[in-house]
Amino acid sequence: MRAIRLTVACAAMLVVPAGQALAGAMLSFTGGTVRLDSTGLEVYGYAFDVLSSTTIDQLGVLQQNSTGLKEAHEVGVWNPAGQLIASTTIGPGTPGTLSGRFRYVDVPDVTLGVGPGYVIGATNWNEDAVVIDALSVTTISSVAFKESRYLNTNGILERPTESQAGKQYFGPNILTTSTTEVMVPEPTSLAIFGLGALGLVAGRIRRRKQKAWTLADIETL
Repeated sequence: MRAIRLTVACAAMLVVPAGQALAGAMLSFTGGTVRLDSTGLEVYGYAFDVLSSTTIDQLGVLQQNSTGLKEAHEVGVWNPAGQLIASTTIGPGTPGTLSGRFRYVDVPDVTLGVGPGYVIGATNWNEDAVVIDALSVTTISSVAFKESRYLNTNGILERPTESQAGKQYFGPNILTTSTTEVMVPEPTSLAIFGLGALGLVAGRIRRRKQKAWTLADIETL
C-alpha cells in the first residue's frame, strides 16, 4: 500500500500547466443576406471581447465568388484604446489563401491581451458584398462577438464606432492562434518519478532476498 501511495504521489508531480496553440478563423456565421455599399464610403465590421490570449496570424475578408475579390480592401484591428494594432490590404484578385468563405493574407503576429472592446473593420464594399442579418454567429472560445459596427469614413480605413443592432456587417475576419492551458509532463518531476520508481523496485528486491535468507537459515537449524 505504501508503494502504491508513493507511486501516485510521484505521478501527481508529473504535470504542470502549459500553453497549447489552437488555430482557426475567429468568427463564422450562417445564413444572412448579401449587401453592397453603393457609395463605397463605409467601413464595416464588429466589436469583440478577448477572453484569453489570442494571436492575430492573418487578416481576411469575405469572398462571395470563386473568381476572387473584385476590389482592394483595407482591413484593420483596433485595441480597446482605439489604436490600430494590425492592418493590411487584400485584393483585388486571389492574394493569400482562401479558407472557408474568407481570403486571408499574412500580417506580423500581434497578441491580443484579455479585455473587452477590440474592433475589426474593412473598407470598400461596393463590389464585394458583406453579409447582414446572419442567423447565427460562432466564435472561437478565446473571443466573444459583442456587436456590429459601421462608419462613413469616405473610404478611409478608420475604426468603426457606430453600433448596429443584430448580426450585421460580416466582411472582415481574423485567422488566429489562441492559447489554452493544458497539463503536460514536467521534465524535472519526470526524472524524480523515475528515480522513485527505481527505488521501489530495489527495495522490493532487497526484502525478497532477506526473506529468502531467513527461511533457508531456519531450515538448517
